[in-house]
Amino acid sequence: MLVPTPTDIILPDMKDLPFYEVVLEKGEDEAHLVTGNLKHFPAKPFIVTAREFLDILNGNKYDTLNS
Repeated sequence: MLVPTPTDIILPDMKDLPFYEVVLEKGEDEAHLVTGNLKHFPAKPFIVTAREFLDILNGNKYDTLNS
């Protein structure tokens, strides 16, 4: 079981914080946070929409910071 390290970050919806902390603990290169609410999280390449994640799974490079 993965137990995330608490962070000092404040998100617009603090109920999202556990998901963000798990991705940070797992490692940005190894995990993605898939969300329909990109505005609820900081702009990071590992935070993606469902469409972007499907592109990643299909091997397509997707520039999440410039989408």
